[in-house]
Amino acid sequence: PKYRAAVEPFIQHCGVTYVDECRENKQPLLDYMGWLRRQPVPKRKHGNPDRTLANKVEDVRIFLKEFGVTKLLKKNEEPKYHEKKVVAHTDEELGVLYGHANVEDTFLLDFFIGTMARDHEAYRCRYRDLTGTTLTLYGKHHKTRTVEISQRLAESINDRRKRQKTDYDDLLFPNRNGKPNQHLLRRL
Repeated sequence: PKYRAAVEPFIQHCGVTYVDECRENKQPLLDYMGWLRRQPVPKRKHGNPDRTLANKVEDVRIFLKEFGVTKLLKKNEEPKYHEKKVVAHTDEELGVLYGHANVEDTFLLDFFIGTMARDHEAYRCRYRDLTGTTLTLYGKHHKTRTVEISQRLAESINDRRKRQKTDYDDLLFPNRNGKPNQHLLRRL
């Protein structure tokens, strides 16, 4: 299913019906790259269209590899992109951010910074997922990962647990209806 978004357009726009048509023939993959480059690119503040193109081509290559079709492109023919540099916030920037935060927002900031959780992992987080200073995060497609958090953050989570309203209220970040709050990043 993951590769469908790349493989179906590859089949539709490159004149390929069977995997064997790609064996020893890189032209369909080159045609696919050309077709992808001609598609309109949505304007996104943090988008990286070259990376998206490279990912789609790589998905098709992985799909073909499963059927024994390998090494179609030379190194200089592969799509190129620049990695986005991730830069940490300075202490001054964090000070300004925390200076405008109330108690709930401070906990939310501490949680995201201390766990490096993605938004969909955070809103699914439950008190029972914390064991000592080990937090289990649940991601997409039933994937889990564990992260070690600071003793201070673990204590903050446990303090919140003591203040929860009911026994069944197990979510760290519930919305008004008791469901997972899926707008945590918007709140930040």
